[in-house]
Amino acid sequence: MEFKKHWLPYKQSNKSAKDGEIINDSLLSWDSDDTKKAENELTKLLNQGWMIVSTCPIIGTSSLGIPKSGYNSSKVFTQGIEVFLVKK
Repeated sequence: MEFKKHWLPYKQSNKSAKDGEIINDSLLSWDSDDTKKAENELTKLLNQGWMIVSTCPIIGTSSLGIPKSGYNSSKVFTQGIEVFLVKK
């Protein structure tokens, strides 16, 4: 039996804006061209007899601190999906 891991990356964007004393901070993840390429490769693997046995979201964290304001924000976001495959 063979084992393989396959990575499906997401693109991230961090946006921050200050409106008076309020800081709006967002972190978004979405499919990118790299995600689509990885999905096409995964399709090829499945057509070659590989089987998905598990998937796992890979997360990351991002922190934003503005020392003079005392503001600190931490966010958790999905960086991508790791796919585990086997082939007999």
